[in-house]
Amino acid sequence: MPHHTLYDHFETYLKELAPKVGHADRVSSCKDYYYGLMLSLPRKSNEHIAATVDPALLIGVAQ
Repeated sequence: MPHHTLYDHFETYLKELAPKVGHADRVSSCKDYYYGLMLSLPRKSNEHIAATVDPALLIGVAQ
């Protein structure tokens, strides 16, 4: 029997959730957001999550 990690279960959950978020362009952002909620960050705001999950994205937004 294969060993499934918490990450594997989380990925399965996100695959089930993805079709329900609407437009396909939102799937990646949704996955990043939910992944960020699982991190041990001092604050769970969108900005803190984005800065941790994809810092390059914030550089593009700030310009």
